[in-house]
Amino acid sequence: MPFRTKLFAAVTGWVLPHGSPEWAFRMRRSGSFSYNARPVKPYYASQTCGGPAMLWRKSALRRICLADECWLDALGFAYGDDALESYKLYRNGGCLGVLYDAGIRNLDAASASAAFKRSPERVYLRTKASLLTWWRSCYRNGADTPLSRMSAAIAFGCKALWLLPVMAGASLAWHDRKVLPSYLRGLRDGRRAARSAAFRALPPYIFP
Repeated sequence: MPFRTKLFAAVTGWVLPHGSPEWAFRMRRSGSFSYNARPVKPYYASQTCGGPAMLWRKSALRRICLADECWLDALGFAYGDDALESYKLYRNGGCLGVLYDAGIRNLDAASASAAFKRSPERVYLRTKASLLTWWRSCYRNGADTPLSRMSAAIAFGCKALWLLPVMAGASLAWHDRKVLPSYLRGLRDGRRAARSAAFRALPPYIFP
């Protein structure tokens, strides 16, 4: 990514570089990922990844019970589904890696994301989906402990507070006074949805 894109990702999503020589991408307790800033090998193991070109072993795809994550589709746009699914593979003992020189170019037809980006509810949907995917994969994932939940809650809370002035700035830049209220509403409704009976009834993200 060019520096401007990296800066935007850091400010708006806490997506930061890491210095580990072992991983391509790492999942953080905040629900955001970090990336290898200077890969020198063509292939690295990874904890999560984006979805423009994902190749799955059929048995691995079946093993992670992808149907258990269909709740994300009910939001209208499955924001963050690629990270949720790939991290589930890693957390359940699967092998995940990133090939940097595969020669694949993402043409990005934006068949689903274009409508999302034009939607006046995009900030609300992104915020709600981000909270729910964090809750499921990092906070209450089936292998959580009181200490891990506290650490995840602090990390996500810090990110949420950081984004308050960011959303206020976006409201001014976009001349849209609904941005900040939409962000706060997304946090509120995401928390309510996470505590609903239907969400709590989902099978564990990390298998026993």
